[in-house]
Amino acid sequence: MRTRPNHAAGVAAFIWLLIIGVPLYALVNTAVNTAVQPQTTYTDKGPVSIPDTVTPENFRTVLDSGFLQYIWNTLVVAAATVAIVLALAMPISYAVVRGRGWITKGVFRLFLLGLAIPSQAVVIPLFLIVNDLGFYDTLWGIILPTAAFALPVSVLVLSGGMRDISTELCEAMALDGAGPARTLLTLVVPALLDAMTEAEKVARLGSTWPDHDDGRDMAPMQETFRGADRFEEAIVDGLGQLTREFGTAPIDPEAGRRRLTALQEQVVAANRFGIPAVAHEECLTGFFTWQATVYPTPLAWAATFNPELVGRMAQAIGSDMAAVGVHQGLAPVLDVVRDYRWGRVEETSARTPTSSRSSDCPMCGACSRPAWSPR
Repeated sequence: MRTRPNHAAGVAAFIWLLIIGVPLYALVNTAVNTAVQPQTTYTDKGPVSIPDTVTPENFRTVLDSGFLQYIWNTLVVAAATVAIVLALAMPISYAVVRGRGWITKGVFRLFLLGLAIPSQAVVIPLFLIVNDLGFYDTLWGIILPTAAFALPVSVLVLSGGMRDISTELCEAMALDGAGPARTLLTLVVPALLDAMTEAEKVARLGSTWPDHDDGRDMAPMQETFRGADRFEEAIVDGLGQLTREFGTAPIDPEAGRRRLTALQEQVVAANRFGIPAVAHEECLTGFFTWQATVYPTPLAWAATFNPELVGRMAQAIGSDMAAVGVHQGLAPVLDVVRDYRWGRVEETSARTPTSSRSSDCPMCGACSRPAWSPR
């Protein structure tokens, strides 16, 4: 069967080739042609002109400037950071999961608190510490802080995976005389590596913002977080988090609970491990949903200088959210404000570490419980 040529598609493909090819040609031409001058036109000894001579001189200049050393430094920092994080996060996560005492629970809550502190908030004290230790302008000055900031999320992810490993297997190894280190290295680590595919591991790091019945976006960034895939397609390999099922549009708490339960049942049924997603909601002034109790802002918490009262409020908010199946609350912001023009001043406890300590810390401490945790 003879087909008719698609001239329109051919013209569109040629235009697209120009859009992609011309910048690539200019990039290569600039790299191999020393005659290119920055002040000339594009076609007269410019990026898209025909080169008079081809020379590797530009590459030699880059290599002589220490470029290979920069690449090596990057590889060293990346490898050392990963090694330190794995060496510390693995045993910590194992102790958190298998431990039964209050110390292990306290350690886990401490790491959860680490997730709530943005790295930008500690830049100045971090610089002073690195400088005092003599690590300024060294690779260790990058490796150690990077590893420290990666530890909380690593412990959270690894401990979640270790909870899926059968306790009976660990107990059986203990009966055979295996200690915690041997159990970790010969049972837990291989099980973690073999249990999930790469796609399933990556899926646990993502989130989705499910559509509502009216199909409209009711909150900022809803379309971005929802993603391009339909919900049924997005959960095939599992899902990390469900975003703001209650706080996107007005919804009755009981109806929201039923909808969230239905979504979780879909997530559990879709992935072969039966792992549910973490449901998170905003809770800056209480559970951010229709008919929920509204509490004062963090600025008002700090003004009370009453940590016990803030803790009681946090427990009430956490109980409300846990009652309808929400696991994580996105509040408070622990930054210490230095410039009031910043857009999130109302989410902080003003400008002093004292005010933050008297309000934000009780908030995080009161909410760090198995059913619910703060950001």
